[in-house]
Amino acid sequence: MKLVKSLLLATAGGLVAVSGASAADLGGIRKPAPAEYVRVCNAYGAGFFYIPGTQTCLRISGRARFEGQYQTRFNRDDTSTGYRAIGRIALDARTQSEYGPVRAFVRVDTAYRTGVLGSGSATRYYNASNNNNTAAGNGMTTQLYPELESAFVQFAGITAGKLASFFDFNAATADAWIGIGGSGTFTPIQLAYTATFGSGFSATLAIEDPSSRRNTTAYFSGAGPTVWGYGGGNVPDVVAALRVDQGWGSAQLSGLLHQVNYAAYNTVLGGGLAGTGAAPSSDYGFAIQGGVNFKLPMLAPGDQIMLTGTYSKGAVNTVIGVDCGYGSINQCAFGNAGSFTSRLAYTDGVVTGFGSTKLTTAYGITASLRHYWAPTIRQSFWGSYTKVDYAASTGFADTTLWRVGSNIVWSPIKDLEMGPEVMYTNIRGGNGYATNGVAKGDPIFGKGTEDLWQFRFRVQRDF
Repeated sequence: MKLVKSLLLATAGGLVAVSGASAADLGGIRKPAPAEYVRVCNAYGAGFFYIPGTQTCLRISGRARFEGQYQTRFNRDDTSTGYRAIGRIALDARTQSEYGPVRAFVRVDTAYRTGVLGSGSATRYYNASNNNNTAAGNGMTTQLYPELESAFVQFAGITAGKLASFFDFNAATADAWIGIGGSGTFTPIQLAYTATFGSGFSATLAIEDPSSRRNTTAYFSGAGPTVWGYGGGNVPDVVAALRVDQGWGSAQLSGLLHQVNYAAYNTVLGGGLAGTGAAPSSDYGFAIQGGVNFKLPMLAPGDQIMLTGTYSKGAVNTVIGVDCGYGSINQCAFGNAGSFTSRLAYTDGVVTGFGSTKLTTAYGITASLRHYWAPTIRQSFWGSYTKVDYAASTGFADTTLWRVGSNIVWSPIKDLEMGPEVMYTNIRGGNGYATNGVAKGDPIFGKGTEDLWQFRFRVQRDF
């Protein structure tokens, strides 16, 4: 019996050895590599996930929007309606490092629009063409435009790329679709450093590409103003800002330095300066802005009141904004060739003689109140006052602009919004001119005052 048991054990051992050798000879049976599944990243808020194979968290978001607008017509050639469809895609990538979070953000907007509707930083496309066989300049265009709205990197307090200017305190204009005042749509290319001090306090110093804030310069010969242009860019805009964000709301005080440099005179300018080939020395304009946002949870969750005031000299766009947004007062915002505003040209300065320049003063204030009547229904009320003030000797028209408006937004489900907006605008000319170089007696452009009503309806879905 012992002999049989020993033979069985020896045979089993030999079979195991042979099996092991065979497996080794065949390279073994390899298990499949573990699958890479998308994992949720909770470090930076909702919607982030890890890019497979990396430690980088990514959030993909976007927007689809419809807008339709109607506004006052001033003559038969004017276009009174406009429509726009917008598509937006944004990518937000963040990685934790030994220096803190590293962030890269890209946002691209594309839109198709017609007619008078135009706003925000897309305004440079608004005047680009007229292809509807209508009177030139009446705003009736049909265009598809792409725009790199933002593209920047943030690392250890450094921000570099294209994004909203640190000069602008945007809270007071956030709820107005058509725009009420301030320069909150500027997204210049910039390099900035932000230092944080705790308790919500921070300070930022930035240099910005000045081209987006350059407003037309001008020469005044004595007989009437002539629009003239900037010379080459030499000095970036310099921005400094102090900000606080706490439970009660936020506040900011900011300043901006802006170079105003004119092209050389030539024979087309006349006025005794013809052929000199000289240009005045560069001047430096500036702007100062203060803003505050108070939360009002005692009324309803999400309620807030916002105030912003800006004063500038030689940097008009810090107050009136870009052509079609946030408090602009020229042709594009009104969209009518025959309107009071179509001959206005807001200049950072006026050349009044050989080497003599007078910088333009502009200032304004905006106020906004947001109230939630119900968790799914909110309403905003706003108003703004803007003044562009030239020296009396330049012959350019001072301009005063008042705006008031309101919208109602219904959100039946999260991130879906729809509702109407209405705004009234009054614009007045001064210094004996209704518009630049046009006397008040002019039957079309010389009324000295104009009223405008604008109505807009929006449907928007964010994701």
